[in-house]
Amino acid sequence: AEHGLHLGKQLALCEWQTWYDNIVWNHMNNDPISILNDEENKLNLIVNNKPKIILTHFAPIEIGIQPKYAKYLTSAFFYFYAKKYLDNLDNDTYWICGHTHDAAKLDYVNSSGNVIHILLNPIGYPSELPYDINNLTKSDFLINI
Repeated sequence: AEHGLHLGKQLALCEWQTWYDNIVWNHMNNDPISILNDEENKLNLIVNNKPKIILTHFAPIEIGIQPKYAKYLTSAFFYFYAKKYLDNLDNDTYWICGHTHDAAKLDYVNSSGNVIHILLNPIGYPSELPYDINNLTKSDFLINI
């Protein structure tokens, strides 16, 4: 039975890779450097406009990686170094992000002394309890606009 479960997971992963691996999705010829440059240009444009709320899928690494994911090499795909963006934001800016499986909050103080509120608010999978890991609730992520 264990072998069958393992084989089922392998088949599911192969199915997903077949769908994902350049078959359905083709953005900028799936060139990672081009995509990265494009995303950086977009983020620079947004930050230069000094918004009060920024929403990204991936999280600034400054919020920290949960210990249970720290040794996973794949964590590198879900975080990015955001200091250069955070340092250009005004006081009381909110940066809301997701993608990971555990909710977290951080009041980040940038190089100008401005407080940037980073809210890592993932929905998670149905079986997960993303707020429990840091003793948070959904209401901890409500903001007044």
